[in-house]
Amino acid sequence: MAQNGSWYKYIRNKVIFRFAYLYSGCVVINKYVGNVIFLTGDSMQPTIYDGDIVFTRSYNPRKHEINKNDIVCVKSPTDAGILLCKRVALVEHEYDNISFNNIRPSARIAAGHCFLLGDNLEASSDSRAFGPIPMGLIYSRVLFRVWPPNRIGFIEKY
Repeated sequence: MAQNGSWYKYIRNKVIFRFAYLYSGCVVINKYVGNVIFLTGDSMQPTIYDGDIVFTRSYNPRKHEINKNDIVCVKSPTDAGILLCKRVALVEHEYDNISFNNIRPSARIAAGHCFLLGDNLEASSDSRAFGPIPMGLIYSRVLFRVWPPNRIGFIEKY
């Protein structure tokens, strides 16, 4: 390094700017492309197991469409700090013929809502407990599994 305070310019250019570029890139990728999410719980077995790491694509209701049987991560309707991973069982305007304790008769799913179910029905807290959820609570759509190595690949649909 040269004399006369050039160490400050060196640190600024090499460390601070590189960190700022890296951080900005991560924020843009996180917002517009997708996320890597660590999943816990057994509500989606046998499709997704406890400890799987998945790549998800960010969801924007104006740009993307959610289809029946997509696996999505949603903000919990009961606790906004928790993300739930569930399969879309019914989309808007479809009829809810899913019986759960024979409490609710068949109903049509409202516009802008979807009905979510876990693949492991016995261990899942899903729309059977809290009803159809607004599409605005969908955070992302699961695309593929990145961990564990022996099961890397796209998530299959039923």
